[in-house]
Amino acid sequence: MNKKNYKQKRELVRSEDSKLADLRREILVEDPEKALGTILDHPFPVTLVQSFTPEDLYILIHRIGPDDALPVLALASNRQWQYVIDMEAWQGDQIDNHSLTEWFNRLLQADPDRFGHWIFNQQIDTFRFYLFKNIELRIRQHDQDPSELGPDFFSDDETFYIRFQPFAGDTPDKEKFQQLRDQFLTDVLRRISVLDHIKFQGLLLEADSLIPAEAEEELYRLRNIRLAEQGLLPYEEAVGIYQHLSVENLFTRQPKSIRTSHPPGTTSELVPVISQQQLESDNLFIRTLEQIQDQAVFFWLQSEFAGLCNQIISADKVKIRDQAVLAEVVVKARDYLAIALEKITLEYPGRQKWPLEKVLQTFLLVDIFRVGYGCALEVKWDAEKWVRNSWFRKNGLPLSFWDEYWLGVLGGLLLKKPLFFDNFATGVIYREFSSLEEIKNTALAVQGAMAFDDLLALLEARPPIDQHYGHLTYKNLLLTLWADHYLGLATGKHRPVALKPAHLQSLYRDLWTGSDRPRKIGNEIKTVFLDWLADRAVLAPEAISRRLGHLLEDLFNEIEAELGTVDQDNLDPRFITLFLMAK
Repeated sequence: MNKKNYKQKRELVRSEDSKLADLRREILVEDPEKALGTILDHPFPVTLVQSFTPEDLYILIHRIGPDDALPVLALASNRQWQYVIDMEAWQGDQIDNHSLTEWFNRLLQADPDRFGHWIFNQQIDTFRFYLFKNIELRIRQHDQDPSELGPDFFSDDETFYIRFQPFAGDTPDKEKFQQLRDQFLTDVLRRISVLDHIKFQGLLLEADSLIPAEAEEELYRLRNIRLAEQGLLPYEEAVGIYQHLSVENLFTRQPKSIRTSHPPGTTSELVPVISQQQLESDNLFIRTLEQIQDQAVFFWLQSEFAGLCNQIISADKVKIRDQAVLAEVVVKARDYLAIALEKITLEYPGRQKWPLEKVLQTFLLVDIFRVGYGCALEVKWDAEKWVRNSWFRKNGLPLSFWDEYWLGVLGGLLLKKPLFFDNFATGVIYREFSSLEEIKNTALAVQGAMAFDDLLALLEARPPIDQHYGHLTYKNLLLTLWADHYLGLATGKHRPVALKPAHLQSLYRDLWTGSDRPRKIGNEIKTVFLDWLADRAVLAPEAISRRLGHLLEDLFNEIEAELGTVDQDNLDPRFITLFLMAK
């Protein structure tokens, strides 16, 4: 073949690959029923199905429905079958007997003849362990009556007798599971026996003498090797992605080597189509990625990003069975990379010499992700260190003492993996951090709680002993202590005395200035409050204002919002939250 013909043939292959890639993208976003029809109506359905990455096909099967996707499973390659079993048949480092039964049975229904050969030739170790868990073997002597072996034993050669073990587990559907297992084993054992009866007998003997712990450990090791080739590292290795890495330490790491052997315009099995579809957002990482002009480098970074997502999947122990779960992983990787790039822009002294696209090409995306995640970890560590030695913890107060917002912020940070307190702004109470600004705002919230905690410690405040009051928070504790002093109810005491309605009305009359609605708290009262704090805490008023001024102003604004429109005669202790009210 001359050079011209070779070039034409290569361009033709590229064109067909591109058409196939476009069709895969369409199928992955179509309705399940339409996607199945598109596959089955294709002139070369086997080529189409086997061109999917194992990850994309796995999600597609779950979108269609595992039982409805049997025609797709029949067209899938052995490698794709193996990926499905690797993802579905394990719970941690142990084989899930029921899940393995279900998926083996589906593959048997999808292509019975092929499944028998596949089990015998490529899954023999897994199936041997499965037999050990599910059958009991007896070998009849030549002069032994079959009835002596016990009930429920059966055989197709009058020598090797098998009985199914009771199905392990205690679930409402136990009987249904056992029927499925018994039906599957009856069918597959008969098929294997017909394929090669001598080998079948050897398989039964090997299964009967198996050392289960060693066998399962070896199967787990081989599974981890296969998944590692897809970027799905074992949990013990993958969890290292959450180790803190500073910007300074990032720039001391060895540069990565980018191989640009893939010609522009091609696609790779390393990059799931769905992952590529999720990379559509206006954040710093995506904008930086789009600035890379070299298509081979761009492709390499896409592949590396897919590997990063797979490592997060392993570290978080999630099963990606639909696009929504995968989208969460992709967004998490994307956003923490953007946080890291913003952090690098702010901190690295020579940033003018290091454009961000060069950072992506120089350092591993995993390491850049660790820089971004490390920003959240630093806030978490500050919160944990403070909580351990805090005034409120020493006084045995719960986290709810910090009221709704700070409770939510601290609750997210004190999780094993810190989360942002979204408070249902986007439909969820907690989610991953999506920007450096969110991390900074969270840190400011922690600093606010720390400042109030320090203030209460300086005031030598104590929670009330009497429990006949509403929900205790830092707001009503501080305001009630001041109100007690202002009204002369607890001079020299450090524990608040709950207010009676008459006390509240007396304070209420002095709070406001002017007659406009909603009412406003006068500067005179704020000065009285600040002077009381300074005197009790032995601090200068200016020092308190510098650290707590805006927080105290927010507190007074909240009083105005809660009580500023209420008439004095309508004050109801049941609905007062900013002061402790006697019941």
